[in-house]
Amino acid sequence: MHGYYFSRKRLTGRLPKFIGGQLLIEKLGKPDGEKFLTAIERTLVLRCEIENWEIPDIRKKRVLIYFGRMWELCFGLDESFKPVPKWVLIEPKLNSGYLDISYRFYYIQHRKRRIKFLTTDNEVCRLYQESDPSNVHWEEEVLPCYQKSTSPLGPKD
Repeated sequence: MHGYYFSRKRLTGRLPKFIGGQLLIEKLGKPDGEKFLTAIERTLVLRCEIENWEIPDIRKKRVLIYFGRMWELCFGLDESFKPVPKWVLIEPKLNSGYLDISYRFYYIQHRKRRIKFLTTDNEVCRLYQESDPSNVHWEEEVLPCYQKSTSPLGPKD
């Protein structure tokens, strides 16, 4: 069982360890009896590199996370037509170098190496330190993704 925290002062002491790490945001779609792939398409998953952070008002449960690059998790189909994940770089929009996270509570995970927020918009945000083994290594790690078939009739049997 996790201890749930609300203290901004405690959070201020922990956040410097996450500079250089990654942030994962999951906004879950509501399937409501929809097909599996449609539910996946409605789920938004973003991952970005943490450059800095700020708590603009210590009286409010709000954190600004400044990021460098950001990726969105998308799904393609492999040769067997099974959905496979791929990360797609998102082009930055003007004045969008930070994420404003308003949260209800947070807790510390995995021996104090991660922080998980539940936001006021029912999103799940996880902060990972730079040394976390679950971080995505963009330059080194090749993630499975959709490959265009060379045959106009699709994959071979």
